[in-house]
Amino acid sequence: MSETDGLLRDLAAARADQAEHEKAAEAARDRTRAIVGELKKHHTWAELAELTGMSVAQLQYGQWVETAPSLRRRREGQRVPAPPKPGLSVAEAARRLGVTRPTVYKWVEEGKVAAFEFGGHTRIAVDKQDRIVGLNGRPLA
Repeated sequence: MSETDGLLRDLAAARADQAEHEKAAEAARDRTRAIVGELKKHHTWAELAELTGMSVAQLQYGQWVETAPSLRRRREGQRVPAPPKPGLSVAEAARRLGVTRPTVYKWVEEGKVAAFEFGGHTRIAVDKQDRIVGLNGRPLA
């Protein structure tokens, strides 16, 4: 047997191992999605973030671990784009509502606008249509 034949056999075995690893990783992601779904029935995103040590964005967008492509980009010194932030900044909410930032903060304190903390900053909740949400769950703008 030539050296090439041995290397080709090793390559085939390595590719089979990789395929098995990818299947196991997909099964783990599916299991994690199901568990987070069950937890979400009983807790808010903020509570889950506190319980798990993950951010709200990681939980909401299924970013429980870094993906292989993002690890590869980081290893190669390339910039890894940050996941989108949930909700709106106070400044963006103020622009949309046509009021000042202090007014938005006041409405948050008064309970007129739903808000949450993300990365140490106040974020304003939005619904699936990207509309600002009041505490009653109805869109404001």
